[in-house]
Amino acid sequence: MFKRVVKNTLVGILLITIVLFNGTANALESGLSNEQIDFNNYPEDTRERYVASLALKENISYEEADKLEKQETSLLHSPNEYVRYKTVDKYAGKVCDGAKYSESVYVVTEVKYVWNKTYNELVNIENVGAYYLYIPEVLYLEINGGDINRELYSKSARISQTCSLVYGIKSVKVRTGGDIASVSRGWKTYKITTKVNTFALAIKESDLI
Repeated sequence: MFKRVVKNTLVGILLITIVLFNGTANALESGLSNEQIDFNNYPEDTRERYVASLALKENISYEEADKLEKQETSLLHSPNEYVRYKTVDKYAGKVCDGAKYSESVYVVTEVKYVWNKTYNELVNIENVGAYYLYIPEVLYLEINGGDINRELYSKSARISQTCSLVYGIKSVKVRTGGDIASVSRGWKTYKITTKVNTFALAIKESDLI
C-alpha cells in the first residue's frame, strides 16, 4: 500500500511538472486553456488559424473561440462585403550592441477584416488574434515586460510591447552596450539580456492584400 501511494504521488508530481514545462512559452502572449493550441499547425491566411490565435489571445478553448468568431461574423450582412483572414508577419524592431552585432525582431498576428468585393478594398479591420514575437534562428527566447498594447482602427492597427528580451545565440562577437544589458558566455553559446525596448507591429491595408 505504501509503495502504491508513493508511486501515485511521484506520477502526480511528474504530470504537474510536464504541464508546467509545456505551459511555458514566454514569446507567446497567452497561456493555454483546455487544450494545447499551436496556431502554426494551421495554414496561414485561414479562418482556422485565426480561431486558434483568438483562443490563445482570450485564453479560451478552440471550440469557444470558434463560437465567438461565428457570433462576430453573423453580424455582417452586406452582400458586397465578406470576411477575410490574413497572417501578418512583419519586422518590429531590432536589438544591437552599438557596434557590428544586431538581431532583427519580428511579430506575427492573425487579422480578421471585412473586404468590399465590388470596389476591391478594405472596409474595416474587425479584430486581431494573439501576438507572437520572435527572433529568427535564436536558440531560445524569453520576454520580460509589460502589457501588450493594441490600437485598433478602421483601416489600420498597431500592436506593441515594451519589454526586455533574454535569448540564446551561437558563438559570435557581441558586447554590452547599445541595447545589450548583459552577455553571459557558455560553451560556444551566449545568453543575451537586452535593455527595455518597445517593439511594434503596424498593420496597414497593403498588408492585407
